[in-house]
Amino acid sequence: MGLCRLTRHAGELISPDDPRWLQLVSRLPADIYHQPRYLRLASAVEEGDLRIAWVKAADREAGVPILLRDLPQGQPGRDAASPYGYPCVISDAQAPDEWEAVWGGLQGLLAEQGIAAAFLRFHPLLSTRACLQTAGELGLILRHGPTVHIDLTQSEEALWSETRPRLRSNINQLRRAGWQFRPDDWSLLPQFILLYEETMARAGAASFYFFPQSYYQALGREMGDAANLHGILAPDGTLASAGIFFRWGAMVQYHLGGTAHHHLAAGPAKLLFHEVRQWYRDAGAQVLHLGGGLGGQCDSLYRFKAGFSKKSSDFYTLRAVIDPIRYRKLTAQWERASGRASASLAEYFPAYRAPLEADRI
Repeated sequence: MGLCRLTRHAGELISPDDPRWLQLVSRLPADIYHQPRYLRLASAVEEGDLRIAWVKAADREAGVPILLRDLPQGQPGRDAASPYGYPCVISDAQAPDEWEAVWGGLQGLLAEQGIAAAFLRFHPLLSTRACLQTAGELGLILRHGPTVHIDLTQSEEALWSETRPRLRSNINQLRRAGWQFRPDDWSLLPQFILLYEETMARAGAASFYFFPQSYYQALGREMGDAANLHGILAPDGTLASAGIFFRWGAMVQYHLGGTAHHHLAAGPAKLLFHEVRQWYRDAGAQVLHLGGGLGGQCDSLYRFKAGFSKKSSDFYTLRAVIDPIRYRKLTAQWERASGRASASLAEYFPAYRAPLEADRI
């Protein structure tokens, strides 16, 4: 881990509606997490000023969405973090030397803008090996675990055969018992919110994952055809399991979902995933990304998703200290305030934003 070779570059922090970003997104492989309408919604529920870090270096162009946050403890400057999801760097760079120039340009831009540290998310399906390998020169690359995706270009028979036999049996049982798929129905939203929050509470999820009601409503109102709410109704007509899915081009992302506690034993999420993959296959999508386990673990959630596909890709993040002097100063101040030694980059980043002991009471 070290600093990238600083590269001569042109760079700016621009709006997600800037033509330079819109052109990048339109001509390069991208996902819903790069689209301005999603980024605006994400920034409304997260801390920070939404910008695109845009650079041109060695005749290659790149951009990455970031949220800029004022530094704590009254220090001048800001740090940067990716919005929620997989809003990775996108670029027309291909070869490692081209990516080195891009990363050097991004490092230079962030340094010029007074950014102390940057936390960036990669994309399990779009971030290339050359991108990941060269990013390691800028900071610490962490592997968080595998994520599951389904190849929707396969035949219906192939999708079914790739499903774990026990899941196939459960899906058939649910169908025979009268459980029904309700596709793309935003009238289910009030029930979905209750169901989702119940699921997050059951999983012990952090407060971040409990979004304001305005966020869910905005997804249905402002994302248009890019967001779909699919559900499974129990035989008595109540919503048993549901999920919000995003589609952009050929790619579908599982965004939020949950299952009612009193329906867990029946496993309606199995029928939901089966029906959803068929629905998007019929609509012409090519890949459905289900994500991974909690915190990237190979836990029961991951194993459940892996029951629908043998295909997986790893999720990585980048933790980069852009201004080492200021980073050390902020971390030292945090250590004095907390009475504890700071965490390593792998444990908590940036270290100076770790909760103080008093915050845990």
